Amino acid sequence: MNGATITGIDLTASLTLGVGLGYCPRAMAELLPHAEAGMVEGLASLHQGEADHGDP
Repeated sequence: MNGATITGIDLTASLTLGVGLGYCPRAMAELLPHAEAGMVEGLASLHQGEADHGDP
């Protein structure tokens, strides 16, 4: 699996959990793009850190 697949699975699980706990589905859907952007940036920074240190 690549980072995008993992991010997608995490976001789906987070949305499902939030709705299950009683959070408004509309509010969760509005927050989702912001959460996704943060996760993608985090994965990119991890990947960049590995590249800087010569790790595969």
